[in-house]
Amino acid sequence: MTTRRRPAGRVPNPAKLLDELDSPEWLERSQGPRSGSGGAGTGGGSAPVNVRLLQHIANCDNAVSGFIARAREAAGDESAPMPADRSSAYQEAMRRAAELGVDWQTYMAAMAWRNSVESELYMGNTMVVRREPCPECRTVGLVWVSSISRASCINRHCAAGTEDGAPRSWTVAQLAVARERRVPLKAAR
Repeated sequence: MTTRRRPAGRVPNPAKLLDELDSPEWLERSQGPRSGSGGAGTGGGSAPVNVRLLQHIANCDNAVSGFIARAREAAGDESAPMPADRSSAYQEAMRRAAELGVDWQTYMAAMAWRNSVESELYMGNTMVVRREPCPECRTVGLVWVSSISRASCINRHCAAGTEDGAPRSWTVAQLAVARERRVPLKAAR
């Protein structure tokens, strides 16, 4: 399967990306640790599944449902049922964040961006981090280093600022926080 490149610009909806990853086409790819590969003690016969990808999907789903639960608790509305699908869950999380204020909106925006970017990286699109400026020097053109699962700055002057001269590097979570500090929130209408 070839890696599909998305056009430059906004990162797609995290729910859509997770739904796409949560398909046999992606789950059965031969990357990462797998389960059910027919080896000793697995029972054989089942399709191999990419366990790292399943864990990523579960982590993203749990983060959104946990956010919704905390938002409901803060609003005193704990009895409402959880949304049935990912898209509805993200919509409810965004709505609740808007109702609860700027801190909640910032947290939700960072989480949605992080989930989107991590999903894109699982799909093989490393260009998604190149569009982000370095949190330290603001140079656009970070490079994803998959061996360490971090984005590194390509600016040689930025790297010279560290004690050992190694390139500065950031996790996707750190980039999400830096991005939300940089991007102003839209005012609620």
